[in-house]
Amino acid sequence: MSNTEQTVKKPVRTKTHRAPKTDRKYEPVANVRDLLEIIDKHENRRAFSYFDKKRELHHVSYAELGVQIKKIAAGLTELGYAGKRIALIGETSVAWVATYLAIHAVGGVVIPMDKELEIEVIEGFLDSVEADGILYSASFNGKFTATMENHKSLTLFIPIDPDEAEL
Repeated sequence: MSNTEQTVKKPVRTKTHRAPKTDRKYEPVANVRDLLEIIDKHENRRAFSYFDKKRELHHVSYAELGVQIKKIAAGLTELGYAGKRIALIGETSVAWVATYLAIHAVGGVVIPMDKELEIEVIEGFLDSVEADGILYSASFNGKFTATMENHKSLTLFIPIDPDEAEL
């Protein structure tokens, strides 16, 4: 019998699932309010760790995150943008996450935007989704000047990290 006539059977491997080393306890989250209650329960635990521009490590507790979410939500409500369509663009950061959750907390619709797109493409996308406002990171400071003057539906422009020129 030649090698081409022989069929070689490969052994069948099965995965063995091991029990986790520690029990994981997850609390159900039906909405952002549930999430805020859970955040309050774990207030002293670390929610995020990140490096700043100087490569220094910072930690944010759940309590600090909760405060940021509530402040942004209160601001949006006070400005009359609860329940509105809000675009959000920028680098991933604690402020971005807090803003995303705050928009949901006030019943709004978050429209996450790709920070790599050209401003003209972003403006066209904002037209098509009929966003009521946009919140953006420091890398976009000064880039929405023409948009502020010409955009049809946008009435709110808030820099997450404003520089002095935008205040």
